[in-house]
Amino acid sequence: MDQFKSGFVALIGKPNVGKSTLLNSILASKVAITTSKPQTTRDNIRGILTKQDCQIVFIDTPGIHNPKAKLNQLMVANAYKTISDVDIILYLIDASKPLLLTRSICLTCSCNFLYLLNGISTVVCTA
Repeated sequence: MDQFKSGFVALIGKPNVGKSTLLNSILASKVAITTSKPQTTRDNIRGILTKQDCQIVFIDTPGIHNPKAKLNQLMVANAYKTISDVDIILYLIDASKPLLLTRSICLTCSCNFLYLLNGISTVVCTA
């Protein structure tokens, strides 16, 4: 029998970049609320993808932003805490907006990083 593999993957990014939509798509099920309103995800949402030889726990996190209100500060702190608990970080980036990576995430993480561009179909290239 082959060895069964498992791991944890965090979906990280700014608010409204498509983290919850990606989770729902990967799992082919609606487990996370999706809306155009920022800060809809207020706590981590876990979704488990099980295949014959592996199991992946995806963690949808609140959007990382510059919080002002106490609730938003707690949500962002929760997202940062998740970084230390996973094997891989999928950092979603809205391709239609200026690219500003959160350097502190890159410096504090010892796990693998994958950057995903979302909304690429909305980008207009001019020459």
